Parts: sequence; C-alpha cells; structure tokens
Amino acid sequence: MAEVFTPSVLRKIMLGPVIPLGINWAYYNDYYQWMANHETELKNLENMAYWRSLKNEAERNLPPSANRSPSFIPYRILKIREDIMITQLTYLLGEGGFNKAKNRYNDDRTCMKCGVLIKNMGRYLNALENETRALVEVKKDIFKTTDEEYRAAQAKIMKKLSTQYTPLEIEKAQIYLPERLSRHMMNDIHGFCPACWEDTIKPKLGWKDSISK
Repeated sequence: MAEVFTPSVLRKIMLGPVIPLGINWAYYNDYYQWMANHETELKNLENMAYWRSLKNEAERNLPPSANRSPSFIPYRILKIREDIMITQLTYLLGEGGFNKAKNRYNDDRTCMKCGVLIKNMGRYLNALENETRALVEVKKDIFKTTDEEYRAAQAKIMKKLSTQYTPLEIEKAQIYLPERLSRHMMNDIHGFCPACWEDTIKPKLGWKDSISK
C-alpha cells in the first residue's frame, strides 16, 4: 500500500507547486510519489555523464563520425530526460505556467517571468559582438587580441549601446555576454529568458534532499 503523506509533512518537503484551484493535498501526494519513483533520474537531471551511461551496446559501438562527438547522447535518451523535466515543470508551474517546447521561434516571444523581449536581447548581443570585433580589428587581428583587450573594447561598446536598449534587456543579456572567440545564441528556455531560467526555474528542478529527511 502506498504511503500517504500528511499536509504538514508535504508542506515541509515540497517547494510549492502551483495549484490553480487552491490547496489539493492529493495533488501534492501525487507529485511526491512521482518524484520518489524517479529519484535516480531527478538526482542526475544535470549530470550528463549519467544520461550518457544509458546508451545501449549498439549506441556505444557506433562508428566514428565527424558529426558525432565522444560526448554524444542519443535522442531517445535526451527525450527521456526532457519528458521528466516537462512533467516536473507541469507539477511546479501548472500546464499554462511554461512552454512545453524548449525553444519558440516567433519574434514576439517574451519571458514568462520578467517580460523581457527575447528578440531584443538577441539584437543587443549581436550588436555588442559585431561592434566590439570591429573596434578591436581596427588595431589588431581578433585572433591575436588578448581577452583583456577584448573586454576593454566590449566595455566601450556596452556604454554606447546603453541608450539603445532597455535596462531590462541589457541586464538579462549579461548571462550570454560574447567572449573573444565565441558566443551563445539567444533564445528562451521553456518560455523563460536564460537569466530567469538559471536564477528562478532551474533551481526548482531535480531531486530535493529534504524529501529524504
């Protein structure tokens, strides 16, 4: 017989999923039981070595390919991980509290937490990278420029761009500041800007040690 958890115990172990119709302890109990059933996966949600270890023999013995790195993880395994993440997000945020698709590509997408326009964050980062590179290359080849020289030029361009974008767009874009020879593509993650995802949503995911106490 499945153990039934009292409201006081559940209140201690849960972080507080969104329950649209008010407190529903059966819902909390269902969430806890789901987590208990997926303890290993939740404890390793961000441990890609764990997911890589789930490859079957055929996947482990695939012939070398220029399009497949040694850290390659088959889609079927990544889909298992993604489905677990989607289920947990649904418990925590409700059906309408996030986007099930990891990335959306319409131009008007905004962060579901802070409201920043994702497209403008990308434009800011593109302008920052392009203008910084141009400023550096006036004096020196980008490949021969030091990181310190690049950051100094970047600071000048950031000051220039500060009047062309909103403070929120600039603040949230800091998570993906371009480096001298690399940069991240800007997109939302399940409906959240990367900064809000990392700061607010991602910490809620996975296994919580309080469950076993």
